[in-house]
Order: sequence, then structure tokens, then C-alpha cells
Amino acid sequence: TTFISHVMAPEFDIKRYKGAINPYFAKWGFKFPLFETKYYEKMTGVEADHYIPFTLLSHYLIPFLNGTEDSFDKNDQRILFGAKLQNKKVEFIMPEQVVYNKWGTFYDGNDEPITPEKAVELVMAYPKDIIIKPTVDSSMGKGVNLLKNEGKDNAIIKSLFAQYARNFSFEERIGQHSLMAEFNPSSLNTTRIVTYRKPDGQIKFLFSILRFGKEGKVVDNASAGGKFAGVSPDGTINRTIKSYKTLKTEMLDE
Repeated sequence: TTFISHVMAPEFDIKRYKGAINPYFAKWGFKFPLFETKYYEKMTGVEADHYIPFTLLSHYLIPFLNGTEDSFDKNDQRILFGAKLQNKKVEFIMPEQVVYNKWGTFYDGNDEPITPEKAVELVMAYPKDIIIKPTVDSSMGKGVNLLKNEGKDNAIIKSLFAQYARNFSFEERIGQHSLMAEFNPSSLNTTRIVTYRKPDGQIKFLFSILRFGKEGKVVDNASAGGKFAGVSPDGTINRTIKSYKTLKTEMLDE
């Protein structure tokens, strides 16, 4: 499963819980494996029978609360967030889009259709490093790569176009504040704020975490080897650092 391949540490004794079902969720007819709960208990040091299983979150809760994202295209975010509107009420600062591909058709940064040859020209002419990422059915930092400005040529760009095939974006590699870079300079480190949208439309804050990538990695995703620490409502960072694929705990340097 995704949980085993992307989250669980190799040293965790999963065989100990083989076939065991979580009794808390079994009351509602769900047969979720108990090992996920036991793993979270070891990882956090907090015993609880109602840790939300990965399958429940990804296949039930998120689709119910947010709708299905199977066909969601990240290329549409600029339109959804109003980033290109003349009279937008909120200023969204987003990376400059060099070129993107939407279902096989190339577009420039102004959303004008272009030929693949023109797309190559625009990438070659762009004077900065470029981040390449898939835009449909993308998560966990999969497929996100860096194209260094000094190392690009026509053949490399054409090869990347062929590799990604369709539904991808070539966009500006943005910088970050020096304090954020201290956690890991190779990745763009972020703060994730998790909220819950109530049926009446109100947004409730749940929690926030600081995420930073593994040394040498471009992405900060935990499933790609990144680390994370809790952030309190007043902005204080928890000194305890966690990461997937390990049960060891690190402490953030003062």
C-alpha cells in the first residue's frame, strides 16, 4: 500500500499486527489494519485508537470534503486564485510560468497556444533555473525536477517534453527567505496550514507544520525524504523533528 511504501519505517514490526483490524473504526463497519495506528503511536509517543487511517483519509474524507481531484489540473490554479485578474482583491504571488502543457497542447505564460518548437525556444530563452512538475494526478513530490539554466540545451528540453508527455509545467524556480533556507538550502521549504471547511462554509484551523527537504533534494515532501516539525498558533516551531520512513526523533538546533 501507499502507507507502507511511503510512510512506514523498515524497522517497524508489521508482522506483529498481521490480520489485526482497528476496533475503533470497526464499530462503523470499516476494516482498517491495526498496524497503521500502532505505527503512529510509536512515531508520536501518543497512544490513541482513533488515528485516521491513510485509506480513510485519501479515499473517503478528502473526496467528501473537497470533491474528487482526479481531473484537477494545477495549471488552472492561476485562474482559480485570480492571479491573472486585473482587479483581483487578494494578491497571490506565484512563480512565473515559462511554458506549460495541458492535455497535449503547449501554452506560453500568457495562456496562448504555441507549438512545441516555440516552447523549446521560450525555455531556452528563460534566464533562470526552472522547476518542472506534473500538473494532473500529482502528489508527494513525484516527478518534480530542476532544470539548471547553465545546463540546458535543445536536446535536453525536447527529451524532457517527451518524458513528461502531457500535463506538466515549466516554471520559475523561486528563492526563499534566508531563515527558511537554513533548514535545507536545496529545497523550497514551506509551511503547510491544514484547515477544515464546515458545512456552513466557515473555515476552521486545525494545525500547521514546517516542511523542509532532504539534503540535495528539490522538494520538501515528507514522502520524498523530507522532514517536518509542528508550528504553534503563535508561530513557534516545535524543536522535535519528525520524518517518514524512520522512527527516530531529531531535535532542531537552537
